[in-house]
Amino acid sequence: MTSSNKLHALSKGIYLLNPAKTAIANEPKIILLFSWMGGRLTHLAKYSNTYNELYPGATQIIVRSEPSFFWSSQASRKRYLEPAVEALEALGGLVPVSKTAKSALSMDPSPSILVHAFSNGGASQLTTLGEIISSRGIPSSSLPVSALVLDSCPGDGGAEGTILAFSSSVSNPLVRGIIKFLIRFLYFYVSLQRKIFRSSSETVLDKMKARLNEQRVLPWFDKSTPRLYLYSTADKLIPYREIEAHAQRGKQSGFTVTLERFDNSPHVAHAKMHPERYWAAIQRLWDSAAESRSQTADHP
Repeated sequence: MTSSNKLHALSKGIYLLNPAKTAIANEPKIILLFSWMGGRLTHLAKYSNTYNELYPGATQIIVRSEPSFFWSSQASRKRYLEPAVEALEALGGLVPVSKTAKSALSMDPSPSILVHAFSNGGASQLTTLGEIISSRGIPSSSLPVSALVLDSCPGDGGAEGTILAFSSSVSNPLVRGIIKFLIRFLYFYVSLQRKIFRSSSETVLDKMKARLNEQRVLPWFDKSTPRLYLYSTADKLIPYREIEAHAQRGKQSGFTVTLERFDNSPHVAHAKMHPERYWAAIQRLWDSAAESRSQTADHP
C-alpha cells in the first residue's frame, strides 16, 4: 500500500483503504472485498493495489475470512462484520441506524459500489452481510450503480474440496487432522440422513448459493445489477460445472450474468495467471453497470 492511502484496521480481520485520489464520475466510490478462507493481507494486497490503480477514487473495505466464521453463531458473525456495516454507513452506502452515524457521512448519499467475493469463504461473508442489513434502506430513491464479482465460487467441492479449503491455512497437523475428521463426518452424516429419511434439507452451502441468487442479496442490488463469474476448469476446490449451474439459475431468474472461464488457473489464482483478461473482464463489468444505470435514469 502507498503512504498516501494507508490501510487502516477497523478490527481484527476488517480493513479500510482510503482513496488515493478524488473520485471521478463513472467509477465505484466503494469497493467491498471479501477474501477467500485464510486469505492473507499480503495476498489480498495484490488485488487491492490493482483496484487502487484502476479506480483510485474508491474507498476499499477489505474483509478477511477465517474457518471459524463458518462455525460461528449468527450473533458472532454479526459482531465480526459490524465494522464493515459501520464503514458502509459512514460512506453513505447504508442508512445509519443511529443519529451519531449520520454526522460521519462524507460521500454522496448513494455511492456506487463494486462487490468482489472470493471463493465460498468470501461468498459466505457476503451473504451474511446481506442478511444483517436486509432491513436497511439506501439513502436515495434511486439505486446506486453496483456490480458483483464472484471469483471461484459458489460451489460444493465435496468432502475433499472442503477439506482443502478449511485446512490450507492451518499449520498445526493435529488441528488439520481434526478438521479433516469433522468434515468427512459431516458429509457422511448428511448423506446418510438424506438416504434414510429421504430428506432434502439444505446444507449451509445450499443456503448460501440460494441466497446469492436472490435479487436483493445486498439492499442496493436489483435484477439489473450485473454479475461476473471468474472461474477455471482446473479448480480443484470448486467444480466449474457447479459455478456454471449457479450462473445459469441466475440467468433464468432474469439477472444479467457474464462468465469468464479460464482453463489452467488454480483456485483464486486467475488474476495471477491471466492478469489482462481478468482485470479487463472486471472493467467491462463495471462499465456495463454504469451504462445500465444511466439508461435507467434516462428512461425511468
